Amino acid sequence: MKSRPRISTTFPLVFAISASIGILVYRFSQVDGILHPVHISGDSMATAFVGDHFLLHCHDCSIPYRCSVERAAVGDETKCPNCGYEKNIVTNNAFTRGERVLIDHFSWHSKEPQRWEPIALQDPEAPERWIVKRLIGLPHERVAIRQGEIYINDKIQRKSLDEFKRLAILVHNDRFRPRISPGLLPRWQPESPNSNWQSSQSGYRYSRAQNDFDDVDQNSIPGIDWLIFRNWNNAPQSIPAVERDQEAPLVDTYGYNQSLPRGSLNMVADWLLHCQCHWSISGKISLLANTGHDVLQVDILAAERKLIYLRNDVAIKTKPLPPATKDQPQLLEFGTFDQQLILAIDGHVLLEEQIEPAEVTSSNSVRMLAIGAQQGELTVKWPQITRDIYYIAPSADQQTWKRTDPLDGNGFFLLGDNPPRSTDSRRWPNPQIKRNLLRGRVLKFAPSSTE
Repeated sequence: MKSRPRISTTFPLVFAISASIGILVYRFSQVDGILHPVHISGDSMATAFVGDHFLLHCHDCSIPYRCSVERAAVGDETKCPNCGYEKNIVTNNAFTRGERVLIDHFSWHSKEPQRWEPIALQDPEAPERWIVKRLIGLPHERVAIRQGEIYINDKIQRKSLDEFKRLAILVHNDRFRPRISPGLLPRWQPESPNSNWQSSQSGYRYSRAQNDFDDVDQNSIPGIDWLIFRNWNNAPQSIPAVERDQEAPLVDTYGYNQSLPRGSLNMVADWLLHCQCHWSISGKISLLANTGHDVLQVDILAAERKLIYLRNDVAIKTKPLPPATKDQPQLLEFGTFDQQLILAIDGHVLLEEQIEPAEVTSSNSVRMLAIGAQQGELTVKWPQITRDIYYIAPSADQQTWKRTDPLDGNGFFLLGDNPPRSTDSRRWPNPQIKRNLLRGRVLKFAPSSTE
């Protein structure tokens, strides 16, 4: 009896491995910057992507920060964007080459260009070189800038929390506090002189037991104990000059630009608080945002596992809290940007409410943020505040600018992340960039030293 021929499994395996290798080789061939490094040059996309720069460490608060080689030189004194210390001297060894990036051509085949993505393109004014900008307007859309915000077809464009964080600019990181400057007023301070808030090495702690109120008339129980953030004027060139720790509205200053002369700065209403919080089961946490138009408050009631959203002391909405990991701190993110209020815990967005736009003025934008507690225990660790990009019109005396005509079916509108230093669709003779000039999505090769 003849035996059946055996079917070899070697060929399918070899074929599968060869095909996988071929796909990987093709995929990598569609990405510039893997074998031959690609580096950012210029300042137009700072601080998300930076060209040649000086990497400095503040002599006072020790935070690392970057400033452009085009706006500072060896021997210059620079101002820390975090604490405002002005005597940080640029040295030769501070020079750092522009960030290394990857340019992904392949992704065009699977997904159309998306708003807020960083894109490599041919420079419309010098086609022999590539530049990086952020995609803002898509085909057939009408683009406008109003008080720092992007409008498409007369509707404000709201970023997701993740999109905001990719564009965010540092305002203050409490992990880095001044060490050599005595007498400075704290950035976070209790509103009341009888407060139960205490500063710690890594943040702030509130503690007040429920039995403190046992013998007190319920109508006379103290209200929320607020810890208020005080913003400082850390603009590299403050006109007129102000005290370093003088409370000031949040403005669109760029520490990266340092000596760049500018006229009046723009007041910013778009910010995000980021911190680790640990609260007791009996605790109540309150978060407050003053937009200038409304006072917005979110109460987190741990025992009842719910949050309450209030506007001008009127309860608007109640939502359940997700289960918490016992005795573990939680990442809390809270802020107002793009005319919306956002609250997220451990990366999960729990509240996303549209809010009324308000003209930001010096009289209503100083005390923009507070953290409160009423009982129990609450620890706030290393609070950090960032702000959104404030897009400016082509002319410094304009608060509103728009294209009268929509983009055509093959046109895109792109802006730089550093508006005072960017030449982009606001200023190019032909604002819309044709699809054939787009070269690929831009990805970071590795996290930068300040992230």
